[in-house]
Amino acid sequence: MDKVILIMDKPDCCGMCRLSGTGACGKWNMEDSGKFPKGCPLKPLPKEMGFHDIFSSVEYAKGWNACIDRILEGAID
Repeated sequence: MDKVILIMDKPDCCGMCRLSGTGACGKWNMEDSGKFPKGCPLKPLPKEMGFHDIFSSVEYAKGWNACIDRILEGAID
């Protein structure tokens, strides 16, 4: 099955989420605004990599960052 990505601002709580009440999620409560509840269909977008990261090469970091930029391309703020 093909995959898609929905880019949206992270809601402050489950009640403010665009997916709330759509059947995409259950009855979870986002108590800690820094974390998504277990089972939430929303996943945080990975951060861009710094070129100083010892676990990656410069070329890997460039590719990673280009991928993140491509995902965000056309996203409306």
